[in-house]
Amino acid sequence: QADAIILAVPSFAHGQYFEAFAPYMKPGCLVACMPARSGGDILFASKLGDKAKDMIFMGFETLPWACRFTEWGRKAVCLGTKGSIL
Repeated sequence: QADAIILAVPSFAHGQYFEAFAPYMKPGCLVACMPARSGGDILFASKLGDKAKDMIFMGFETLPWACRFTEWGRKAVCLGTKGSIL
């Protein structure tokens, strides 16, 4: 049973991960998403239902790194750390 989950995938994929992780989350589990678009908390609640009330959702606006896919769904390269995040 997970105490914490850090989800660092594109926002469009969060829903499928919330569903896949749901059986492994215990009450009080912290779920941190990078990046988290507006509405990430709403998506989290809709995918987990009543179970979400016992979890902690934390969303970061953007990733602190500049990354690009080199092979879709398999590999990425980190180009570096961003100088600032606005």
